[in-house]
Amino acid sequence: MGTVLGIWNPVMWQWDDLHLRVRESDAGKDVRGRWSVSNRQHGVSIGDRFFILKLGEDPRGIIASGTVVRLPFEDDHWDETPGKTTNYVEVDFDRLLDPANVLPVELLESQLPNTHWRPQGGGTSVSPADEADLEQLWGTHKS
Repeated sequence: MGTVLGIWNPVMWQWDDLHLRVRESDAGKDVRGRWSVSNRQHGVSIGDRFFILKLGEDPRGIIASGTVVRLPFEDDHWDETPGKTTNYVEVDFDRLLDPANVLPVELLESQLPNTHWRPQGGGTSVSPADEADLEQLWGTHKS
């Protein structure tokens, strides 16, 4: 299995129910959602780990993790431009954080140097050399 990054930039798209989803996750409830993997159609498998990386405004870093439960599929673009589409995966999220409590991108860059932590689009793979260390950093990060 692999590890894939989705990105979220609050300047570009408002995640209106994020705080509700964070509370549900904190309460141990199942949180399922879909997330863009840009133009990526291949190389994402059911069972892959999925992390959401908050970019744009500070603080920048990982705010969510889960497991891919549906292969990439095309649908209307998240920015709602008529006729524009993108690819999504469905994810069972196991942890969502308040955007103020990210696992900082600066720490990711210093500890996990084999992965590009400031991608321009979703669907970027985490280097296999960084996967285990990412899980450890994420697992010990306090929300």
